[in-house]
Amino acid sequence: MAQPAHSGLGIGFKLTKFPRCEPMPDLRLSRLDESRLPLAYPLIRSAARVSQARWEAFARQLIAAGGGILVASADDGCAPGVAAFPRTGSLRFERALQVEILVAFELSRGAPVRRALCDGLEEIARETGCRGIVFTTPARNADPASAGRSGWEALGCRLETVGFVRELAGDAPLRRSDRWPARRRRR
Repeated sequence: MAQPAHSGLGIGFKLTKFPRCEPMPDLRLSRLDESRLPLAYPLIRSAARVSQARWEAFARQLIAAGGGILVASADDGCAPGVAAFPRTGSLRFERALQVEILVAFELSRGAPVRRALCDGLEEIARETGCRGIVFTTPARNADPASAGRSGWEALGCRLETVGFVRELAGDAPLRRSDRWPARRRRR
């Protein structure tokens, strides 16, 4: 760690050795049942910014529809990774796992948590007759220079489609100002 060092020129920093880090413990993959959904909430909240009630309702719907929540956990009880997925029909792949969210708390460039989750998702996809896995990620991962994109590509994924989202207001009927913009004519 850097510690302040005083010199005649002001404050500088003297480098000392970092404490020895423990290696990543072996990860176990398991599917979460409804009673363990709160275990995954801190990771989900860090990425999706949803309430715990919304997360649990969403997860219950996935589980009821045959999808699931895959969690990577360590012997110490920590859960550094989670992925939520439904099995869906797909024009391109017939059947696919649609990974709605994958969150991994990583401390190394090797991405051991994300790799473990992806391996587990691939196993689930094969067991359930899926021909593809589609990952939903933030739009910033589409940028060719993004670390997120290179991380996904390092896992054997490729950018294939991009989704655009239009948020709809709550339960109120659409007002005229909420409707799709009129198409502009070219001159």
